[in-house]
Amino acid sequence: MTLTERAIRLNWTSGRRDLPALILISDEKRLADPSTAAERLPPGAAILVRHTDAYARRDLAERLAPICRARGLILFVSDDLALAEACGAGGLHLPERTAAAADAIRIRLRWRGILTVAAHGPRAIARAHLIKADAALVSPVFATPSHPGQPGVGPLRFLTWSRDARVPVYGLGKDTKGRLFYAMRYIRGRKLSRVIAEYHAISQAEYGKKKEALIGLLQNFQSACLALEYAHMKGVLHCDIKPDNIMIGDYGEVFVVDWGLVMIHGEAAKQNSGKDDPLATLEIGQIPPYRPSETASSGLHKIQGGSRRGVGGTPAYMAPEQLQATINDDISKIAP
Repeated sequence: MTLTERAIRLNWTSGRRDLPALILISDEKRLADPSTAAERLPPGAAILVRHTDAYARRDLAERLAPICRARGLILFVSDDLALAEACGAGGLHLPERTAAAADAIRIRLRWRGILTVAAHGPRAIARAHLIKADAALVSPVFATPSHPGQPGVGPLRFLTWSRDARVPVYGLGKDTKGRLFYAMRYIRGRKLSRVIAEYHAISQAEYGKKKEALIGLLQNFQSACLALEYAHMKGVLHCDIKPDNIMIGDYGEVFVVDWGLVMIHGEAAKQNSGKDDPLATLEIGQIPPYRPSETASSGLHKIQGGSRRGVGGTPAYMAPEQLQATINDDISKIAP
């Protein structure tokens, strides 16, 4: 191991918490100008400028930079460190060939923003970890026009690679029916219900250990409350908060998961109203709305494309006003 490699391993802090929930990738053939699509992306999402022509890439990155700042998006630039620094991008993406080169270590030492790398196999994913990349973009999961003639990785192989990966993994491509998809992050950790059970299993005689576990539980609870507060500020109601839907990561990260019963309230709901067909097919570059399967739709709200009315939840964890709102189809009783 070289001195440079030792330095990056000792000084780099892994496990970023500001990774985008989804990444929209643009290039000359399929999405030459993602400016319109940027208006549909949620805050915290990213746009990756992957144009191969240097002049076109610079022009687009400079035009997207103020749009991304205004909408709370993360701008990624592909294979151009100088341009990423010049336009104030939040992310830099390296093609697999660049990540495999010796220069990748120098780039990582210089670039302090989010770094992603392209990966077409487990070796490339492992290399992403070695150069301290923050995430790997695996492609294509299914056959896609961006990789003509190349077979897809397939869902089972992609699942295996993702679980074995030591960095977060994004999936790139469309499914066999040509529909866009995304891969959710695989969370390594425990449910809060298990953490609570472990706390109660500690003997009262072990006072110090039990006190430390209690403090950890309270910190986890506080973090979950802050996540819900943010959702409420955006007009989003989770509707199914319980210990099983709160995950504690291996390093103390707290995740509020399973937003399948979410209700939209206030200004956020008004922004989605008045559309002729919320499930209509969109143009390339636009973000499609959630479309549930037939088996799942019966358990979802009508605003999600299902048939169930009112607010749902787990009875043992529902407040009386939430149950009453379910019966009367009146979410104002539990609105933030």
